[in-house]
Amino acid sequence: MAGQGAGKEVSRRELALGMESAGRCMVRVSTPSRLHFGLIPIPCRGLGRYAGVGLALSSPTVVVEAAIAAQHRVVGSQRDRVERVLREVVRSVEGAHSQGVALRVVAAPPAHQGLGSGTQLSLATAVAVYRLLGVPFDLWNVARKLGRGRRSAIGVAVFEGGGFLIDCGRTASACGPEQLRRLRWPPDWRFVAVRLTPVAEISGAVEEAVFSDPDSLVMDRQVPEEMARLLLDEIPAAVADRDFTWFVGVLGTYGRLAGRCFERFQGGFFAHPMAERIARFTERQWGLPALQSSWGPTVAIPTPSAEEADRVRHRLEVEFQAELDELFVSEVASHGALVEKRQTTWS
Repeated sequence: MAGQGAGKEVSRRELALGMESAGRCMVRVSTPSRLHFGLIPIPCRGLGRYAGVGLALSSPTVVVEAAIAAQHRVVGSQRDRVERVLREVVRSVEGAHSQGVALRVVAAPPAHQGLGSGTQLSLATAVAVYRLLGVPFDLWNVARKLGRGRRSAIGVAVFEGGGFLIDCGRTASACGPEQLRRLRWPPDWRFVAVRLTPVAEISGAVEEAVFSDPDSLVMDRQVPEEMARLLLDEIPAAVADRDFTWFVGVLGTYGRLAGRCFERFQGGFFAHPMAERIARFTERQWGLPALQSSWGPTVAIPTPSAEEADRVRHRLEVEFQAELDELFVSEVASHGALVEKRQTTWS
């Protein structure tokens, strides 16, 4: 580990080996959020089930700190989730380490907002504890034990290395890194993300019911076939050519087709009525799609530059004012989780 306060990306080798901890130290893990623009429910065109496209957002971040303490305790947001992860990690090292662990959630976007906070917070918590205790681990095995990445591998891949990701779908019983393609993202392109007040939450048992029979999601076989073509051919080519007009056209089409797959469960192409209004507005004003992330309610608008992103953000603020929960501009993060080791007295 580099000197105090120095961050570094979690490399695959380090994720597999873990790191020794010593002294009165704190381990701090920060990771990007993620956007996911929709799953292809069935295998087609050589893709496994639940193929899709997504990316790492440089903000908002999830930040977790861990330190040795007299007993286990958790402070900060989403305590129930963090406590469950802590119990699972402690069970996995029981007998080897008897210390208590204090965990502090410094930052995390709200759960079930389409920003992937569940996976990022769970993995950040587990990695912080394993690194603090100096216990070897493998990231993908940890994710499986925590029930993360059961359908899409994009959230785990965002934690591992960030970037813009093509998930070629699950062909085995669990997701793994072999199904992923990480594309070279044009550094000037930005996303304007709009977070809306949830009107209905699709998670937990409700989400399990949706995916209990994924084949039933496909009312028209041509829809997933076209999504697969865009995922394999058009989207990677547009990104490689840095052709923004081509890219927003094919990504926008992909997002609308994903909405068709799930419209029976979310009440339309979007899970939030406000998202549909925003999509119509951005298309009319700039020819830009507004893309729902996961089940929403967050939607994201791609832009070709930071300057254009600021103009779009400002215009949305003027147009919709108090109807938006949060509006922010973000880059695509080129890195995954960052880990720091620092001296601490707060535990």
